[in-house]
Amino acid sequence: MTNSQQQIGTLNEGNLHLSLKNIYADDPSQIERRTSNYVVDVLKGDRIIEIQTRGFGALRSKLPVLLQTHNVTLVYPIAARKTIVKHTEEGEISRRLSPKKGIVHDVFTELVYLPTILDTEGMQLEVISIHEEEIRVFDKQRAWRRRGWVVVERRLVEVVSNSTFASTKQLLYELFPRLPGQFTTEDLAMETRGNRALAQKAAYCLRESNAIRVVAKRGNTLVYERS
Repeated sequence: MTNSQQQIGTLNEGNLHLSLKNIYADDPSQIERRTSNYVVDVLKGDRIIEIQTRGFGALRSKLPVLLQTHNVTLVYPIAARKTIVKHTEEGEISRRLSPKKGIVHDVFTELVYLPTILDTEGMQLEVISIHEEEIRVFDKQRAWRRRGWVVVERRLVEVVSNSTFASTKQLLYELFPRLPGQFTTEDLAMETRGNRALAQKAAYCLRESNAIRVVAKRGNTLVYERS
């Protein structure tokens, strides 16, 4: 990778994460505070705000400890709109809007690692839909991936909307409002733009947290109803 490409990846490292911390903090003194032997993103009175752009599994040990002494809001950004920006050593060469548009339901991709955490007292989840820029640089040594274009940064353009959830049952009722009395993952997929894999992850989280229960089986298909 060239010096110019390295600069993009280091000087702007964690740009999305840093931008969101600045949004959620009232002043810089609340950012990167230590409590309960952990450094947290934002500490505002008795509430901790943890911003996780990916990898909920890394929070398995941290969140239960923090919840013993504080209320915790877990913030997860989803790119409802993404602009892909490509850079070479000479600078920016192209900019295009990605056809992929994230939805709030995408949070289940990460929530499978913490399927019951939202039902812990003092815990809430805030999913924010954002417009982001995805910065890519060319690395011929990694030409097997995206034809050599490597993602080095995510940058916040704007926050489009946000949704806050205080329980898994709230997730169920707000993200899947049109479910029949009994339903399958096929019914869940109707709300996930037909994404069956995402619907299966949602079903797993909802089942593990007892928001839904299995009541029958049709062949290899499980039938659920709300608990």
